[in-house]
Amino acid sequence: LRKLNAHATYKKDYDTFQKRIADIIEKYEEKRDQDAFKDRTPLLADMQKIEAQATIDIVLAPARNIFADMKERSLDKTAPASLIQAQDIYKSSEVSIWKDCRNQENLTRVGTKSLFWAKRAKHISEETQRLKEVKKDDFEAVVLDAEKRLYSIDVALGTEDFRDRSFNDHAAALAREAKKRI
Repeated sequence: LRKLNAHATYKKDYDTFQKRIADIIEKYEEKRDQDAFKDRTPLLADMQKIEAQATIDIVLAPARNIFADMKERSLDKTAPASLIQAQDIYKSSEVSIWKDCRNQENLTRVGTKSLFWAKRAKHISEETQRLKEVKKDDFEAVVLDAEKRLYSIDVALGTEDFRDRSFNDHAAALAREAKKRI
């Protein structure tokens, strides 16, 4: 627990844990009775709680940092649906870690998943903010930029020029072309 810096990070829980240990030691020293160690359930529960909290803090820190950055940059209200979705995934990851904070595969999976959705929410919020700042006279430039992005994929795949189609049809055609090459 010291390696996890639990004594500083989870002060209240760590203090409770320390008090339980002190009580067990005191009981043992008073009577020199092995029964003092009999009911370790609360002590073990304290240790497991601190371990799970520390694991959550470590595994989900990258996603949590993105959420904090978004809030600091006032992006947390820009694309609320995407942010809520990312936060819901983060919360389900916390629950999953609480259930089993030692399953390395699960920790990797939920940490990666939470980070993916947090990054997605951040990028969508940044793009939404950028679009909100576009002046009416600049709408065409935004559309042309999107077209340019799709066209760069046309070129990279060596396909025909799909710019004569709607963006949705263009994207669908690119997906079909990419699928042919896989």
